[in-house]
Amino acid sequence: MLRYGKNTKKYKTEITMGKIRTYNVEAAKQLSEKFVEITGLDLTSKTRYQEESYLRALLYKIMVDINGMNDRMISEWFQDIGVKRNRSSIFHALRKINVYYENYVKFRNVYDLFFDDKKRQRERIESRRSERVRIINERIAKKLETGERNKIHELADVIPDDRIDEMYEMMNLRIKSWQWKSKDKCEVIDSSTSMEGMHW
Repeated sequence: MLRYGKNTKKYKTEITMGKIRTYNVEAAKQLSEKFVEITGLDLTSKTRYQEESYLRALLYKIMVDINGMNDRMISEWFQDIGVKRNRSSIFHALRKINVYYENYVKFRNVYDLFFDDKKRQRERIESRRSERVRIINERIAKKLETGERNKIHELADVIPDDRIDEMYEMMNLRIKSWQWKSKDKCEVIDSSTSMEGMHW
């Protein structure tokens, strides 16, 4: 549960370069609690593990886009709950949103719960990745097939020089015989009449 000071108001106002920016403190609290519930992120953690870093960046984006906060407000909001977050680290984290979206499935899953703007991009990413997998599978299959064909070449390397003509003739005859050989066919005929009583 998040904690707030006794004098916390529902709205905080900030004047920046002549513009008044107000954000809803209660909404920030609710958004962060829902975010923690979905992701399991520890808001007080200062670790730089990849997952925690990209989830923090996503929380900042949610506070900016949904609650109208800027990096200073986010920093102050965290300070109000007893956590120090540097404005410059918030700013840099927000600049990495596209990179995180492209590279981390969990980030995309949570992002798409809050925003609709990147769902087409997600489809393109997943389509591109599945196409890459298909191409790699084809390359591997081709390589394995080539490896099978190379068995003959490896065998040819160990044939003594005085036996090359003999082996060539044998292989040539074998290849030609594949065309000559007829395929064995058998047919089962089912008879419905009894042979009983038939004598010769």
